[in-house]
Amino acid sequence: YQLNGIPLLHSKGISGNGIIIGILDSGFDWKNHNSLKNRDVIAEWDFIQNDNNTSDSEGDVPGQHNHGTYVFSILAGYEEGNIVGPAYNARFLLAKTEDIGSERNIEEDNYAAAIEWMEANGADITTSSLSYSLFDQGELSYSYKDMNGYTSIASRACDMAFHRGVLCITSTGNDGSNSWYHISVPADAFNIISVGGVDENNVIWGSS
Repeated sequence: YQLNGIPLLHSKGISGNGIIIGILDSGFDWKNHNSLKNRDVIAEWDFIQNDNNTSDSEGDVPGQHNHGTYVFSILAGYEEGNIVGPAYNARFLLAKTEDIGSERNIEEDNYAAAIEWMEANGADITTSSLSYSLFDQGELSYSYKDMNGYTSIASRACDMAFHRGVLCITSTGNDGSNSWYHISVPADAFNIISVGGVDENNVIWGSS
């Protein structure tokens, strides 16, 4: 919290007011969490099941919505004494695009569709803690030379959104300690902010 300078932003009255943020993730159990249930969610859509329920539903791996809920909490959770996220006063679009039970190419299609949906619904910023490189057997995987900003569907979608006035942010990926090692889609997009991770001592996280 202090490391990221959030108190300074809040002291200046910056807490997401007037901004629409789209979050792409594996799902969101936001209605059952004290820090999230009163956030201003404009709309949500499950691009896997094709409905407006982004929490766990039939066909999901149990707990699929956990990761997205964590991300939403860090960004916008508000419960005095427990958590105060940097952008708790923003408005939100929630997109469930990631099926944690597999790693398939269709998830990139879901990602691109969600970016388009968010732009159409007035998003100023999109953010995702998702990355793609190697997919399941039988699917098409990427090589490092494909991390060029224009090969992948997700990266191109983010670039197109940028040219329509949307700031896209994503994680660099969690592959710094495995055989892939490099950034992953869509962190290679030309006009995207790709963010790595540090620990509480501001040291680069091993997998970043």
